[in-house]
Amino acid sequence: MKRINIISLSLILSLMMVLCIFASCGKKEEAPQSSAPVSSKVEEPSSSVEDSSKVPESSEQPEVVPSENTSLTTGITYDTPQTFYPVQVQIENSSAARPQTGLNEADIIYEAPVEGTITRFTVIFNDHHPVVAGPVRSLRMNFLGIQREWDSILVHYGGPDVKGEEYSIYGKDYDSIQYTCNGVWGGKHTKFFWRSSDRKAPHNAYTSVAFIKETYPDFQSKKTEFWKHSETPTGSDKTATSILVPFLKSTPGIEFRYNKDTDSYDRYEDGKRFETYRNSDKEKRSLEYVSVKNLIIQYVPMRTAKDSDGHRIIYMTGKGKCDVFIGGKWITGTWERKEDTALTHFYDENGKDITLAIGNTWVCVQPDSNKITVK
Repeated sequence: MKRINIISLSLILSLMMVLCIFASCGKKEEAPQSSAPVSSKVEEPSSSVEDSSKVPESSEQPEVVPSENTSLTTGITYDTPQTFYPVQVQIENSSAARPQTGLNEADIIYEAPVEGTITRFTVIFNDHHPVVAGPVRSLRMNFLGIQREWDSILVHYGGPDVKGEEYSIYGKDYDSIQYTCNGVWGGKHTKFFWRSSDRKAPHNAYTSVAFIKETYPDFQSKKTEFWKHSETPTGSDKTATSILVPFLKSTPGIEFRYNKDTDSYDRYEDGKRFETYRNSDKEKRSLEYVSVKNLIIQYVPMRTAKDSDGHRIIYMTGKGKCDVFIGGKWITGTWERKEDTALTHFYDENGKDITLAIGNTWVCVQPDSNKITVK
């Protein structure tokens, strides 16, 4: 009996040991705890949380604010801050006046008919103020209107002075100009002009724009609105490699040819490449060809005033058509100028302001009765 109990006890102990072994083998090893909770579930971002990696869309490009080193008349950026200091010089364009001096140092040149079929230049200097510019000639009413648009110092040699006549340049508009240098008035104006010995009068009067700036260091133009310039100017599907401008001639004598090497338009007159002098001082000068980055044809109404020796009345306020040529492209559009002191806006076919290329601009004031030829 005792032997049976001993055997039973041995079997019970053996069974308990087997159960303990199985229990220890079935227990999993615990992973080390982390300072952050671990989750196997990937949560989708809430729709109310904004994704910071996305750039907000805008219907308009942000306006680029020009640097203080950027010219307001050409869009060129220089190493130093630029001060807007416009000086307007009336320069002759008869055959006896060529080559002129200082044209390639100008920011903006307006070309318009005067008496007969000749044209005259209204030259705006701002980025550069050359030591020699000319030949300086007389003013006309529409050129006076350009002065009011830019609020510039005005340099000229007289002009029509018939009291009460519409073509007379003198009056309240002329009297409101801050500074004038008028060669026919003598006195204090004499110091701004001299006559060269290599040409005959009246084609030999010159001025120094640099000296004018030195004389009036406190001059400040009140103009606040300007044309836009960009490295990516307004474009077009239409191309233009040659523009012939007749002004008042039956056969166009003035041509602008596109030069792809310089991405500009070279000026020709009577079949010859147009030239200008550039002076390093009053005595030393070099000869250059005339080229322009932006060419604008502004079509305006014109008429000849009665009893005026052929003086023309040219209307440069109001509205009209225009053709603009930039980088070999031809942009058709319209122009608008609400009053003499306002900026002339040039619009494309969609009514947007035309953005010019960086560089100089040439405006041909063309009678709206004549057509240009584009090739």
